[in-house]
Amino acid sequence: MLNDSVPNCLASIDPLLFFVILSLFFFNHCKGENFSNVCDPQSKAFYQTIFLKFALNDKSVACGIGPMPGKEITSFSIPSLGINGIISDSNISLLSDTLTTFTPLIAKFTTTGKNVSIGDVTQTSEVTSNSFSANLVYTVTATDGTTKDYTVTLTAPRTY
Repeated sequence: MLNDSVPNCLASIDPLLFFVILSLFFFNHCKGENFSNVCDPQSKAFYQTIFLKFALNDKSVACGIGPMPGKEITSFSIPSLGINGIISDSNISLLSDTLTTFTPLIAKFTTTGKNVSIGDVTQTSEVTSNSFSANLVYTVTATDGTTKDYTVTLTAPRTY
């Protein structure tokens, strides 16, 4: 249902046609514009760049216009045990009903960051092994150098 404030003549326009008309207006309006100052919020080029990025669904970062650099762990598992982690904020919980020893295990994870480490040791998904006898802190570093820590806890039954 269309909003009552939209004129009837616009309500029947195909969204693609509307985009084409708006794009033609934009490109005609920008002809001869100096785009050397696209990072200056006081310039017309700055807002035209924002419009173009939105219209073209461009998610790249330019002059701080765009998405924040990623530093998330989006999945975490230990395939050899057949267990998947539960990610909640900056905590990852794993539960194994069958694990009897904390021998080094290899985690499989996906991240939006540039790299992942535990201390000074770079972690590679499905390659690097770690002992999970104590909580591990995985640090994800984004492309801009900022970091986010994840505490990984593996809970297993006690053996006597």
